[in-house]
Amino acid sequence: MGSNVVESLFEKKRLCISCYACVSACESDAIRMVEDDNGFLRATIAGDCIKCGKCLPVCPQLIQTDKHDDEPNLCLLKPSDSTSGLHPGTIAVLAKWIISREGLICGPLMKSDLNVSMSLTGDLFSMSKIQSCSYAYIDAEDTYKNVKDTIDSGREVLFIGLPCQVQAVKAFIGDSALLFTADIACKGQPSPVIYQKYLEEITSEKPVRQIRFEPKGKPDGTLEVMYDDGSVSTSYDNPYIRALDRNLIVNQACASCRIPGRSGTGDITIGDAERFKMLTVGLTAPEKAITFTSNTKKGETIREGVAASSMMDTYMVSLKRDASKSQKKDLHLGWIRMMNMVNRGIPFDKAAGYCMKWKFDIGIVGPWRSDEYGTALSYYALYNMVKDMGMEPILLDRRRDTKGAPSSPRILEKKYPFYSISKWYSNIQDQIEINNRVVRFVVGPGRVWKEAASDRDVASYHMLDFVEDGKRMASISSSVSKEDEGPVGPMVGALRRFAEVSTSDGDSASFLEDEGISAETVLDPVLLCDTDHLKALYESANLPLPEQFVFNYMIEPDNFIGMESFYDVLGYGPITISGPGHADKKRRDYPVTAIGSVENWIRCINDSAFVLTDSYYAVLFAILFKKPFIAIVNDSKNEAEARRISWILDCLELDSRAFKTVWEASESNTLRENIEYDSVYQILNGMQRRSLEWIERALDAPVSISDRY
Repeated sequence: MGSNVVESLFEKKRLCISCYACVSACESDAIRMVEDDNGFLRATIAGDCIKCGKCLPVCPQLIQTDKHDDEPNLCLLKPSDSTSGLHPGTIAVLAKWIISREGLICGPLMKSDLNVSMSLTGDLFSMSKIQSCSYAYIDAEDTYKNVKDTIDSGREVLFIGLPCQVQAVKAFIGDSALLFTADIACKGQPSPVIYQKYLEEITSEKPVRQIRFEPKGKPDGTLEVMYDDGSVSTSYDNPYIRALDRNLIVNQACASCRIPGRSGTGDITIGDAERFKMLTVGLTAPEKAITFTSNTKKGETIREGVAASSMMDTYMVSLKRDASKSQKKDLHLGWIRMMNMVNRGIPFDKAAGYCMKWKFDIGIVGPWRSDEYGTALSYYALYNMVKDMGMEPILLDRRRDTKGAPSSPRILEKKYPFYSISKWYSNIQDQIEINNRVVRFVVGPGRVWKEAASDRDVASYHMLDFVEDGKRMASISSSVSKEDEGPVGPMVGALRRFAEVSTSDGDSASFLEDEGISAETVLDPVLLCDTDHLKALYESANLPLPEQFVFNYMIEPDNFIGMESFYDVLGYGPITISGPGHADKKRRDYPVTAIGSVENWIRCINDSAFVLTDSYYAVLFAILFKKPFIAIVNDSKNEAEARRISWILDCLELDSRAFKTVWEASESNTLRENIEYDSVYQILNGMQRRSLEWIERALDAPVSISDRY
């Protein structure tokens, strides 16, 4: 075992449950609770650990779970015939009992800000606000020291907490006749960040005085919100409670709880409604009944004392102790997705519903798994752009008779999360079901129509033949032209079903207009998404690069015959990379570099001194990173690539950077001229803003990002 709790949990592959016992036990004040990426607090060594080991025997994740010798009893306490009026709940009668003994109660108290923390009190009014179930995150900082100080002073304490917190306080205090414990029914500790964000949502319209989770007499899953103005809002089948019940927002440590079965760690267990249903059947006033499980001899002392102090009759049913299995329960499949959605600002109700029903806002169709660097980046940019607009995207691949789901592009090191990729469908009848889970569908950027023309299956997929009538469909920055008219005729017809159509260039838009289809020209997503997403890619690249080089990306190698003269003019050499299908070719004395990943490709452009390319996407990234560049535009080799490059350069008044051959470029003074990017960006920013405004309207985006330009 390690010298401290952090090392030991790591060795045993267990997670901290943020009970704070180790923080209280640490003599050198070296342990802190630090928020992880998902908003859960974890013990961290933040000071000088003296390796005293005091934190180890108080950690519920490391110590052996208590095993009680006595068999538990289900206890029902109901008012005697002489008692009138409605009795308060279990917590209140327990509080009355401990006060009658001049003791204090320590339990999870909901504060005025609706957050819950462990509080030590002798005030009967405050005691009535103590929670009997783990709906909210319970902050236990300083709790154990306060309880110990009270017991050391000779006063009794009734400690009410989660099973793990009860374990922690018993380990921290040791065997004391003055400590009574009650563990509350535990649904698992929710993320404090998730709980706080939910509070912000339910209190956004007007001030809230109190919230009650599953109040007595109401159906399971009910949340009552009481406002300062006296009004009450009741939510049945509440999404927060439903998410907690389904392990969608709980601590991962709770999913692998080490406490056996329903074996209470306290002297009594309260709040386990399921166990007590049989005891309250037939009662004329079940709301007046008090129920709990007595686990120990101290538990019997509590039962007898409560009955006497509250004038209640007692009934008991003996149980067999269930200590064979721990309470392990799998996290919901959508757990990590839920954390991601809420942390991105998606409203809680929507996030919970989408994760439990596996729903999405936008289904993205297109060659997102492409081995071409630019295409893969374009779909990566579109995916992140949709998320930045406050929506949930899912990537759809062509149908195939294969089980499972496609993987992320092999050239993309930063993988898409599993929940953002749809499974494969073997036929259209199966795929139709996705209409129930996706709000609208988008055919993405690039030459999706041309590429699909030679493959009937891909053609059907790009035509969204599985999408039901009435669903919104759009194309974003797709490319098509008169030269493609023959093979893409069916595609043009399919576009008539689309509510919104946009193309990557003016020629494509004009062609569709001639076909009677209204089309807007929209920039490619790589020029529209937040550059932080792209920056994260090139910062993770691992390719060693020289201090100064020309980045030469070739789609058609024949376009670069004679490129040596180009490098002679510049005075430094290239890193040459071929597009798909040309990876094994070399150009004279200049070897083709195998860079492997999208991350390395984008890093090459970012770190280069100059870009020489015949690639539309390499030109876009050169402009994005404000690099000097020359574009080889040879429509006899690749008409579509040349057309798209010419269009964007013409729009940005950069047509002087385009040449038909490398030799022409090396003979031109343009090679030595700087690009006035301030002027270029004045034009580009306007195009970016207009493009984003069109996309936001087409997708009915809840969050606008067009104001960034």
